[in-house]
Amino acid sequence: MKLNDVLLVIGAGAHVPYGFPTGAQLREDILELEEAGFNYHTRTISHYADDIRKGYELFNSVGMIVYKDDEFFKDAEQNSSNWKEIYITKQVREFVKVFRESQNPSIDSYLATFTEGTEVLPEYRLHIKIGKIIIEGIIKHYLGKISVGRKYEWIQHLFNTHYPEWTNVEYHSSAPLNIITFNYDTFFESCLEQYLKHNFLKNYRNLKTELVNIEHVYGSVKQIDTLKVIGEDRYAESLEVSNKLANIINRVKKIYFLGFGFDKSNLELLFSKANQRHLQNISMFSTNIGLNEFDTVDIEKICDGKFSIDFYENELDKVCSFSLIKDREPLLNE
Repeated sequence: MKLNDVLLVIGAGAHVPYGFPTGAQLREDILELEEAGFNYHTRTISHYADDIRKGYELFNSVGMIVYKDDEFFKDAEQNSSNWKEIYITKQVREFVKVFRESQNPSIDSYLATFTEGTEVLPEYRLHIKIGKIIIEGIIKHYLGKISVGRKYEWIQHLFNTHYPEWTNVEYHSSAPLNIITFNYDTFFESCLEQYLKHNFLKNYRNLKTELVNIEHVYGSVKQIDTLKVIGEDRYAESLEVSNKLANIINRVKKIYFLGFGFDKSNLELLFSKANQRHLQNISMFSTNIGLNEFDTVDIEKICDGKFSIDFYENELDKVCSFSLIKDREPLLNE
């Protein structure tokens, strides 16, 4: 078996060991913004207590993204020297207040409520833009605090375990590892680039595209315009996205779900266009941290007998991303 026969489906839980938030933690981070405010002069933030300081740091990360966006301020009143800070604080707090009152567990599904069919309702374009900016700001906040390589986890194990194969460029140019990620961050790509840079001194940038085939379903924080929400661009292009994902799924032999939440709409996006007969022949494995017996039963109902996933329900220890690909089911095992 080659790496090209393997697909990793990555959710928020896969990056938690490195310091990133789960979906539930992301929601809590957003709610913290309601009590904080934007302070362009970041030195004063250090005087706050830890729990309060985090909210202000998150708010500043969001505020810095829009500070130079003239379009964002087109309706703002410029009646004070700090009018931009006031406007940013007002808009973000209003967004968070409505999000909190919606009692929606997910920022993605919340943003989807402001669409009609495949179109964003015009009166909510700014609201959705603020939501995207908040997502980007919070993810960048975490990216700024995480050092690549500081923690040896499943990503580093993946690189180092397959070192002999990864040095064979001809092997990988025709058989890259497949990854479908539902995360906004590009942490995996950053780890890969640094690994190649320090282990393959020549042509490491060219190697990156030859070694891994990565699809970001929701877009990434590298550019705010690439972020997509259910019901907006991602919904309008769902056929194209599903077909692209199906092209990957239809050629693999094994699928690993790492920290994936098994949202029904995400499962439909993954498998709606896949070859149903081929799905029956794919070996599928999943981490089970955060899942209980009732969750796995619900997931099996969603799968509707079209495919089966091994959740290791009877294991005494919880199965994380590291233990799954290292001990339970090494990637290249037949």
